[in-house]
Amino acid sequence: MVRYLPYTQVLILVLLLFQAVSLPVVLAEENSVLSIDEVLKNVDPAKVTKAQVKEYYKEVSGKKVKGEGTIVNVFPGTRDTHRIAVLAAGSDPEKGYNVMLYVTQETRPDVNKNDRIAFEGEISRLSAYKGALIDIHRTSFRKIEAKQ
Repeated sequence: MVRYLPYTQVLILVLLLFQAVSLPVVLAEENSVLSIDEVLKNVDPAKVTKAQVKEYYKEVSGKKVKGEGTIVNVFPGTRDTHRIAVLAAGSDPEKGYNVMLYVTQETRPDVNKNDRIAFEGEISRLSAYKGALIDIHRTSFRKIEAKQ
């Protein structure tokens, strides 16, 4: 005589197996941080079309990205938000910068043009107009001391 498990037990086992298999994949995606160099390569107007940039944006929008660069300009923002234009090594845009950091007044330390910084934040916009540009919100960053 063959014994079968009740329907609810089979369903619970299937759900547990599914969660065990999919959980590490979901956690790996959430914990992955993209490199600014990688993102800039995928937005380089010399290598990709506008349509490809739009498709890539769907893939990376809201994901964390980190990198290093040199401050080109610090723009006063509205109320408590400031913008910091940064040139990262991944491209050489016509406008002189390829990353725009959006930071709150509380997180804006004393930074000036030509300071080197390391940054991390969430990708909020990509553009290939006059060179690659990445807007990054929810940014944290720190000054990199000059090597002597």
